[in-house]
Amino acid sequence: RVPDECCRSPERFDNFGRRGLKAQARCGQPCTSVSHEHGHRTCGTFGQGEADHGDECRKNTGAFTGWLAYTWSRSEQRTPGRNSLETGINNGNWYFTPFDKTHDLSINSSYELNSKWQFNANFLFQTGQPTNYPVGQYELRGLNVPIFGLRNQERLPTYHRLDISATLIPDKNKGRKFQSEWSFGIYNLYNRRNAASINFRQNTDSGNNEALRTSIFGIVPSVTYNFKF
Repeated sequence: RVPDECCRSPERFDNFGRRGLKAQARCGQPCTSVSHEHGHRTCGTFGQGEADHGDECRKNTGAFTGWLAYTWSRSEQRTPGRNSLETGINNGNWYFTPFDKTHDLSINSSYELNSKWQFNANFLFQTGQPTNYPVGQYELRGLNVPIFGLRNQERLPTYHRLDISATLIPDKNKGRKFQSEWSFGIYNLYNRRNAASINFRQNTDSGNNEALRTSIFGIVPSVTYNFKF
């Protein structure tokens, strides 16, 4: 049950079922995929996709305000061959597009302690992006060549992080045209090393295969001074 002070947003949507998508991209070719969330289109062979559902809740009154939004989605694609000689992508079977996020959760909260201090927190959780990992290898002219499995059968690790901030509004702002404030923040509070990509390589010393995770940002503190007049 949603509390009386928490209003359900009209931003609720349901969009279930696989459908044929025959929209034309700018190059005039049939689209291989259309993501309703991102509006992404690429040219190539005709494809079909996807289903999604979402809901949102907001609290807009009182010293403590915030909102929670959740989306469950499936972004799938099927690209069969154009004739009996072509197997198509993934043997003509359904597979996840790079934009598939099964679970997408956002929580934002704000607390106004008094006229000087305001605190904010933001939490984000997303299912990892579909990708391909090697399932085997073979040697060709002294080089190890990876063998990949079915299309987008694996995923990057789950993405999540927590950001916090505190805003200080000086008392001297009262009655002045010149307004200023200080903002102190920490991005990725618990220093989650979210994977931007995972690459595979052969260790030159041991000769063993290894995975290399690339992360862009860890914990990032910040101090910002804002003013207006």
